[in-house]
Amino acid sequence: MSSRNFENELGNDILIDVSDMDGGVLIVMEGPDSSATNCVTEREAEMLREALNDWASNRSKALGNKIREVLKR
Repeated sequence: MSSRNFENELGNDILIDVSDMDGGVLIVMEGPDSSATNCVTEREAEMLREALNDWASNRSKALGNKIREVLKR
């Protein structure tokens, strides 16, 4: 099991839990006003991880480009 507790950009406390379940992975996200529970296969969990990693990588690249533009000025 893997858990993360953190404060999001809106100042809300968020809990994310990821754990094994029979035949797959259980993903639970809870905040003060909402919650989401997903039961996915192991392959689906891997694809979700890859998609999130791609998103984070692209976001980091875009931020790096903006910083380089500012430094050129």
